[in-house]
Amino acid sequence: MSKRPLIAFLAVLLTAAVISGCAKKEEPKPAAPAAAPAAELSASAVEGKILLGELCTTCHSLDRITSRKESKERWAEIVKTMQGKMSSVLSEESAGKILEYLSTLPSN
Repeated sequence: MSKRPLIAFLAVLLTAAVISGCAKKEEPKPAAPAAAPAAELSASAVEGKILLGELCTTCHSLDRITSRKESKERWAEIVKTMQGKMSSVLSEESAGKILEYLSTLPSN
């Protein structure tokens, strides 16, 4: 018995599998929740957004921070923890402004 028909069948089967696998479309990933527009933020929250970009993004990506859904109380805990780690950089005043901005983000 010749192996040629078997090899041809396997080649056709492999080609069909590759084509069907490539045809499958991946669902788009959901975008990070949008922060409140700048016009709706208080002056202190706007300063907090700027400080977040200057201070927090030296270690964390902005997307990583703003995509989290935390309550104001949980953000306060997180900011306090980060303030303990970066006390020379993150003052009490700056931490308060950053917390005010983070509190405007969507929560659970």
